[in-house]
Amino acid sequence: MISPRQVDANENQQVAEQAAEEVPTVRPYHASRPPTAGPRTWLLWTGLTTLGYAFNSALSTAIGQSLPGGLLWGTLTGFVGIAMVGLLQWLVLRSHIHRIGWIGWVLTTVVGQIVGVIVVAVAILGPVLFGVLGDLPEGLGASLTQAVIVFAGGCVLGIVIGLAQWLVLLRYLRSAGWWISASGLAQGMAAVILAQNWGLTGVLAVLLVKAIGGLLVGAVTGITLVWLLHRPKYVPADRTQQQYSFAEGTSEGTSYL
Repeated sequence: MISPRQVDANENQQVAEQAAEEVPTVRPYHASRPPTAGPRTWLLWTGLTTLGYAFNSALSTAIGQSLPGGLLWGTLTGFVGIAMVGLLQWLVLRSHIHRIGWIGWVLTTVVGQIVGVIVVAVAILGPVLFGVLGDLPEGLGASLTQAVIVFAGGCVLGIVIGLAQWLVLLRYLRSAGWWISASGLAQGMAAVILAQNWGLTGVLAVLLVKAIGGLLVGAVTGITLVWLLHRPKYVPADRTQQQYSFAEGTSEGTSYL
């Protein structure tokens, strides 16, 4: 005969087993399946970023020289060119991050560029032009000071762009904050290259220099991207697909969002 205590013990055991089954497990979130980022990813990212910057330069130059009010139109089309950079970069991201939206990445890239230019103009160029920093040195000191100012301006621009793009990467990757630093360093290096007088003339020469700047941006940020793609974010498995609207796949029994 089964005693009431044994019945209660069996019921408690069943409840404990059911509760254990309902405890949310942890699974990779927005990861590549599994992380496959490597040299090929870096090459694609660097190449497409370089292509985007070359396209941006070509479009801005063509519109700026062919329409009245060329500076204004050149600036506006420059933002269109930056949108193309973001779109080309998204082609790489979508191969490694499930259902990452192109609108979000392109929009944050363009907004970051616009806000970054404004911040650089106010925080860096304004004080220099209006003499807030005092008289600049002459000779070799002037060249060094100019390089430092250009590098600082590029870093500020890159940090603002990186901060905007971080808002997207934050949802998918751990340690995404490093993207901000990488973007700042890349844009700072590119700004120094673009500011140099290489003794080149002609539209093709300008495009070449711009492409080299894009190559630097793509190379530095590409290294960081490959590293970040191997650090996917994790969330409880009980969170529904409707909350995130991402496709699910499986790899060796592990469910990837």
